Amino acid sequence: MPNFSRRVGAVGRIFAGFLLVASSIALRADALPSAFAVQTFTPSGVIYSGPPVVMYALPIVHTGGSTQLPNSGTLGYTVSVEGGSDPSTSVQLSVLGAFGSGVLDQFDLRSSLTYYFEVNGPADQTAVINFAGSGGAYVPGPRVSTFGAESMIALGAQGASSYLVDAISGAGDTSHLAFLPNTASGLSLNTNVDVETNTAYVVTLFSEAYFGTTGSYTQMTAFAVADPTITLVSTDPDLSLEFSPGLIPDTAPVPEPGTLSLMVAGMAAVGMRVRALRQRA
Repeated sequence: MPNFSRRVGAVGRIFAGFLLVASSIALRADALPSAFAVQTFTPSGVIYSGPPVVMYALPIVHTGGSTQLPNSGTLGYTVSVEGGSDPSTSVQLSVLGAFGSGVLDQFDLRSSLTYYFEVNGPADQTAVINFAGSGGAYVPGPRVSTFGAESMIALGAQGASSYLVDAISGAGDTSHLAFLPNTASGLSLNTNVDVETNTAYVVTLFSEAYFGTTGSYTQMTAFAVADPTITLVSTDPDLSLEFSPGLIPDTAPVPEPGTLSLMVAGMAAVGMRVRALRQRA
């Protein structure tokens, strides 16, 4: 496990570097870059090998499935990136059953979305936006020492090497996660930010769930959600928000809890599916 922990930490640093590098893509003269999503599901252990990273140029993608584990265990997973009117990321792992003695498996599920915005208006002016976010990381029910989740929302300037504003939350064991968050399960962000007009800024959303253990356990689920809101605070009529092509983020004054509600409902659905699979097995 120590060697695997170091490997996961290294992968996390590489993944974090990828998110910053992806945000430094040169702007086209006529439009902001498109939203870009990355999803990874990496199982490893006795009978598993990790698939390659799956990347999407479209902002709305959904995947999910289930895997039969050794000795009657079952893993169900869902991963999604939402675009459209309310960009968000979410992941969920649900495990039911038991491993045999000496069996060790790890499952790392990640979802990220990067998109761009700018405030259009007269040159060389400063505008004020409100950058808010809701979501969180959750491991309800019995906790195993290597069952964890995290979520992150961040805002940075185009091409910058660090974020202007960010919030991150974690739950369960966070030592294997990409950004090693603290253990605050809820994610809450609400702050005004000064931005330059006609300048691209980058929003990064990231959700991760991790599982790795041996022995027997009852059903356990970890899930994480990141759901931001951007509002133009400046009242100058010459100012307007522009987003990545095809993306229309939520600009309501208060973040909506809809994504969290869907995730809670999804937990129950995955649990029922896992039980059904186990009974058929």
